[in-house]
Amino acid sequence: MAHARGIVAFSSVYVFDDVITKGPSITSKVLGNAQGMYVGTAKDGYTILMVIDVEITTGPFNGSSFVLFSRNPLRSTRELPVIGGRGAFRMAQGYGMLRMVCVHCLTSTNPPSGDVIEYNVTLWHH
Repeated sequence: MAHARGIVAFSSVYVFDDVITKGPSITSKVLGNAQGMYVGTAKDGYTILMVIDVEITTGPFNGSSFVLFSRNPLRSTRELPVIGGRGAFRMAQGYGMLRMVCVHCLTSTNPPSGDVIEYNVTLWHH
């Protein structure tokens, strides 16, 4: 929902369950899914508080997940900390660099008016 002064209306809550792929193409290999939520926390509409649980569903990390959680200023690039995980990512620490690839660019086979965001995550785990 757009806000007159920003992108996300103050106090609005959004929940998501999105596919994670190796690249931005609809035919890219699926690596897992991201479930989470975000809340419009700035009255100007340009900052959200976001929690994302990223579960890997293929390869050696199948069934493991890590969590990103922080304030997320809505800019073309931003950083979120990795605050933990489960499975192979138990006690994970690190950060994710997020970059907006395209806005309102997905086709009817994907969520309408969806965005593509690149996540480059560096994490340390035991």
